Amino acid sequence: MTFVTLTYNGVEKSLGDWGISQATREISNQAHDHFACDMMIAADAADPLPYGAQITLRLGRTPASGSGLTAGGLPIPGITGWTVGVVWFVGYRVDNFPTGSANLEKFDYKFAGPWEFFFERLVFQKLWWTYNGTQNVADWRSQVVLGLSVNAEIGVNDMVPGSNATNLMSIRQQVAEIIAYVVNQTTADYGSPQLQSDNLTSAIDGINYDLYATPGTNLIIPDYVAGYALSGRTSAGSGANAANMQTVLRAPLDSVNDITCAEAMRRMLRWIGPIGSPVVWFDYTTSPPTLHISTRDQLPSVNLPAVSQSFGTGTSALKIKRRDDLIPNAICLKFRVSGTWNGVGLTGQLDTIASFATGSPALVGGVANSATMQALELAGRDFAAVTATIDMEGNSSTATTCTIATVAVNTATPATGGSALTFWQNVFPELADISSPDFFSGSSPAVVDDNGNPINTSTFQYLLTRGQVAPWMLNGNAVGGAPAQSVRAHITATFQGTENNDGVATGHVQHHPKHATVTLLTIPGGTYANQQITPGEIIPYGLAGYIYNIEKIPQYEGTFTLQETEITDQCPLGNNLNLTGSLAEWATMQACVQQIAYDLTAGRTTLTFGPAGHLGPKDFVERLRVNRGPRWYNLNGNNVENSPNQNGGAQLGQDVSQLNPSHGPKKNDQDLWPISLADLAAHASAYGSANSGLPGMTVDNRPSGQPNYGGTVPGPNQPGAPNLPTIMLAGGSGGTISGPIRISASDVAGKQVWIQEYPCYFDFNDGNGCVAAYVLLLGSYPYKTSIH
Repeated sequence: MTFVTLTYNGVEKSLGDWGISQATREISNQAHDHFACDMMIAADAADPLPYGAQITLRLGRTPASGSGLTAGGLPIPGITGWTVGVVWFVGYRVDNFPTGSANLEKFDYKFAGPWEFFFERLVFQKLWWTYNGTQNVADWRSQVVLGLSVNAEIGVNDMVPGSNATNLMSIRQQVAEIIAYVVNQTTADYGSPQLQSDNLTSAIDGINYDLYATPGTNLIIPDYVAGYALSGRTSAGSGANAANMQTVLRAPLDSVNDITCAEAMRRMLRWIGPIGSPVVWFDYTTSPPTLHISTRDQLPSVNLPAVSQSFGTGTSALKIKRRDDLIPNAICLKFRVSGTWNGVGLTGQLDTIASFATGSPALVGGVANSATMQALELAGRDFAAVTATIDMEGNSSTATTCTIATVAVNTATPATGGSALTFWQNVFPELADISSPDFFSGSSPAVVDDNGNPINTSTFQYLLTRGQVAPWMLNGNAVGGAPAQSVRAHITATFQGTENNDGVATGHVQHHPKHATVTLLTIPGGTYANQQITPGEIIPYGLAGYIYNIEKIPQYEGTFTLQETEITDQCPLGNNLNLTGSLAEWATMQACVQQIAYDLTAGRTTLTFGPAGHLGPKDFVERLRVNRGPRWYNLNGNNVENSPNQNGGAQLGQDVSQLNPSHGPKKNDQDLWPISLADLAAHASAYGSANSGLPGMTVDNRPSGQPNYGGTVPGPNQPGAPNLPTIMLAGGSGGTISGPIRISASDVAGKQVWIQEYPCYFDFNDGNGCVAAYVLLLGSYPYKTSIH
């Protein structure tokens, strides 16, 4: 005879010696695993098993010596030495109800296993980084994004789809991270881990979480879509190609607040098969207990006779049916990706997994309307198809432009005119007020940097005259891809010439030294663009096919009850059940065991198999609810770490020309703000006529010599030159002004303000075109039995 024993605080005794009766154990996949019993003890006695007390149950124990039975076949009390047997359950006391009456006094106990005691009570948190102004500091948060980890991120470009460095996690990695959080917390609370499983590692590259081509020992969940875990592609950071990341078996990012570790696990496991397909169980024969997770297609099978009658054991009940209604014709996941490309929406087609794995997605069947693609889309509209639309964040792109103006660097004497004169007049604007400027007595200019070293003007060929050099222009994002270079230049030159005042020579200037600090560039003026891309989530290609390959396995639903003299646990959780000696299909049905109820007093074991009713509806509805929670956009590309090495705010320009310490041009009495410098240069003589002015704005304070500013014939309503402070606004081009508005002191004095009105309008264009778009991208294509 064998015994069931209970060990507490180092003392192991049979259930009878503990005074235990009505002992039962119930275990459910991804739910409770508990042991309940009555202990015969006075209702007002001190509790021998306080809250949280850890107990261990063992099956098949025999006394260290003797049979443990009296001559009459009854158990001998007081046995303290035991041998053989296995650990069957490790739990923690959670409930105790003292009960007393005239006939009976007892304690009703309940002991919860690790899932119920730890996973169902511990709120899952992830480690985030928060920038405190000087550095990143660790911060545990219960507002988490399942499928995203800051631990696997090593740089600014980590989140770019196709990059070898990423912080997106496979389903297995996320499950392992949840388990690791529980293990670490039990270690902190108890001094040693209370459970174990496969660990997350970064052994391959020392930085990123490792991805493996084959599933682990305890977490039998692949890291890659079936068929695409190729040799050598084992880690995101080990030099693998981009396809390594594109074929990882991952789920859409799931943002949640304040959920337990058990709920976090269930949310992730819903993506890898029908409800209840992933089975979670503990192996209590290890120390500490080992947590196992596997899909039912990977579970071993136990063969039991459908009908058995022998002394002390046999089948007491059987109830079973095949659930063909749960086999879908197709799994169709539609990923609605919201993203923009310079404000314009993008759209996509059905891609094959094979081509997607190469990093160059190709259409199913080769063309948009191929027969294969049409068949797949038709399968997704079938009555027996499972269809789900999943919102995902797509790539977003904005283009930043920077416009600068330059003139060519020409340090020859300005006396030669042309580009040399233009260059020197831009460096020293006051030279525009000097006729026949030239270097003094054959002197030559000096162009040096901040350290006094000569600057090679054949490299720095352009003088910045307007605008600022954006920082991204110096990083290789200029037109043509070549990075721009800039240098602050100090220019010294000595000039001679005739100084003018409105065309009248006033004196001869000799030995006139000038100094200026300017910016020289390697690129000419123009408009430059910088494409800034915010990457979105990577679409989980292959997820639909992975789910379909599991769901197409027929499910058998029912219960099977075994009657024994002593519980032997013939089909533990973590096994599929086959029944032999009856219908042939039952012998290979691989029915997934979901719940087990043990009655230790009666020696009865009841197996419940098939879809897991306790996890939710027996269809796809529960999985769809995963997508109905809050969606945090910018999860993937907007600096989840708040890292200081990422750009924040606007990028301002740098290296602006400082025309000092040389003085600027002498103050004129007439200030001009032309609409177009190019137009003014081409038609200066026409605009400069006595009766004209120029398009733009003019402020004229000269006491005489003012032009008419738009008038042709002086008159009461069109006075001539006012020769008093005057403001003039005008449009026009090509030497002709239009619609002038003139306000002068003489106009006001005579109560005759001449204003010629003309229509005007504002044409605003933000330069980005459409600003809103979304795209329906059928990413993970459906499967259908007839065409798969």
